[in-house]
Amino acid sequence: MNATEIIDALGGPTIVSRALRLPSTTVGNWRARNSIPARYQQAVVRMSNGKITAEQIDAAHAPQPAACVDTLNKIVTANATPAGEVA
Repeated sequence: MNATEIIDALGGPTIVSRALRLPSTTVGNWRARNSIPARYQQAVVRMSNGKITAEQIDAAHAPQPAACVDTLNKIVTANATPAGEVA
C-alpha cells in the first residue's frame, strides 16, 4: 500500500484533511506526491481507527529498489550523449 492508497482508504483528501484539521489542498498535495510527511504520520494512524498501521505508512515510504533502478535508467538514458559527440 502506498501513501496515495492510504489516503484513499481513509476516505480521500477531504476526509483526511478534516480529521487532521488541515486545508484539503495540503492532503491533496500529499496524495499527488504519494507521501505523507513524517510529522503527520502518527496522526494518520490515530485517525484511521485501526485501518492503517505505522508499519504500513513506513512501508509506503520505503525505497522501492525496482522503481529506483527504473528511475535511474530513465535519467541516464535522457542524459546520454550519442557516441562521438561531446556533451
